[in-house]
Amino acid sequence: MPRSIVALIVVLVVVVALLFGLSRLSHEKPLKHVEKAVPLANLQK
Repeated sequence: MPRSIVALIVVLVVVVALLFGLSRLSHEKPLKHVEKAVPLANLQK
C-alpha cells in the first residue's frame, strides 16, 4: 500500500477513536432533590 493511504487510514482511526472517547465523556448527572429549611422571617417579606 502507498504511504498516503496508510497515513489516511491511521488518521481516520485516530479521529474515530477520539470522537468515540468524547461521546463517552458527556453524560448527564441525575438531578437531586434538595430541601432546605426556610426561616419564617424570610417568608413574611
